[in-house]
Amino acid sequence: MTNQHRSQKMLRDILVVRSWLLYNPETKWWFIPADDVTFEESVLNNFEYKMRGDMEEDLDYQQPIPYVIIQNPETQKFIAYKRGSSESTSWETRLFGKRSLWVWGHIERDQEKAANPMESTALIEIEEEIWLHDISNLKLLWYIRDKSVPVNLYHLWFVYLATTATTDVSVVDGELEQVYFMTEQEIDELMTSPDVDMESRSKIARDAYKETQSVLA
Repeated sequence: MTNQHRSQKMLRDILVVRSWLLYNPETKWWFIPADDVTFEESVLNNFEYKMRGDMEEDLDYQQPIPYVIIQNPETQKFIAYKRGSSESTSWETRLFGKRSLWVWGHIERDQEKAANPMESTALIEIEEEIWLHDISNLKLLWYIRDKSVPVNLYHLWFVYLATTATTDVSVVDGELEQVYFMTEQEIDELMTSPDVDMESRSKIARDAYKETQSVLA
């Protein structure tokens, strides 16, 4: 990846919503079950598109980001991945080498006519990043507001669960270094390993999952 690639991404229009229409940006909370609030409705009724580069450090706006946790119900395993660890594989220096438990992406202007841009983007990102077409039962579970690191201040995470019958996945997106399935035990071991750099959002989602397993059953 190159600085030119980053510059091109920053010029694209992405979906955003004025922060005050969602919540007080100074409020600190971690995750809220989707049934408890109406953020999805607020986004669908108030979104607009602005250049991504202008939004990356603008707290007047929030960038709704769909995140999808993908589970194979038969094997009881979840998809996880590791990002590239250098500029040759990933342009986003803030995320070099980090592990994640979900697939995600910004909502771009080509989704502006979609009935639900969050859901359509979620499915597109899965296909583009890991070439996985066998996806079903997409369900919105939580919203995450994570203020633990600066890069997260400008985003509102829409966390979905989806299922797949696939047992094998491989890297398609050049920004990813590894993609694989993991058991819950392996995920917990990864979370507590001092040698692993896990995205903070994945840690929060893992906590939410463990507290609401009945929702995922």
